Amino acid sequence: MSAVHALADTLVLEVVRFRCGPWHLALPARDVRGGYRLAPGEVALPIEALLPAADPGTAASTVPGAFDPEQPRHGLWLQPPGQPTAQLLSVQAPLELQALAAAHIHPLPAVLAARCRCPGLRALALESGPQGAPGPLLLVLDAAVLCRHAADQAAALPAASH
Repeated sequence: MSAVHALADTLVLEVVRFRCGPWHLALPARDVRGGYRLAPGEVALPIEALLPAADPGTAASTVPGAFDPEQPRHGLWLQPPGQPTAQLLSVQAPLELQALAAAHIHPLPAVLAARCRCPGLRALALESGPQGAPGPLLLVLDAAVLCRHAADQAAALPAASH
């Protein structure tokens, strides 16, 4: 084993993992200031509002399984370095803190990144599942981009809804 491979096996990125319907998503833990179970009626921007649907003519919340009001939701306070205020997002429970091996993280190729409709998608990670079978594909998101996208959406709302 080369020194580069040995180093890649020991380097990790701490991430906060959660689901969004069929997708497994992760945010760097350094950008997450806190997470908690949302109280009934508590309002937070759902992550689904920031992600594209498979069909550009539909909202992400119409993707089967993407948003189930019966499922518990957690609030995630995101505040990447350099952002003056935190952004509260609502995500599907459960939240998991995970050390993701650097060797499993693959930045998007430039061609794919240029055509990507998912704001903030920066990398893909594939880990081994039970008995060495491939695990689920993990989409690693950039919290700063999500926060800017959330702010843009909030600014586009009529003044009465703020």
